[in-house]
Amino acid sequence: EITHSDAQKGIALSAIAHQLGIDLTDVVAIGDNLNDISMLERVGYPVAMNNATDEVKHIAKYVTDTNENSGVGKAIMKILKEENNLEV
Repeated sequence: EITHSDAQKGIALSAIAHQLGIDLTDVVAIGDNLNDISMLERVGYPVAMNNATDEVKHIAKYVTDTNENSGVGKAIMKILKEENNLEV
């Protein structure tokens, strides 16, 4: 992949969070590849897909299931349960 050095998900996410008045420590980001690292490094709750690269998994606080096995949905449910002290 060839991209401009300023075209990073982390930069975009920081700008959007700033515009919305959201602290990045309150943000969840889910990624699976090297182009997600700048985004995952900035948020309070970085999540890696199970099929992610080792570099991405190393950054993550939590590794969820694969894309094919509803990993994003499982991550969202886990975080909602933790944040709300739910046992569903």
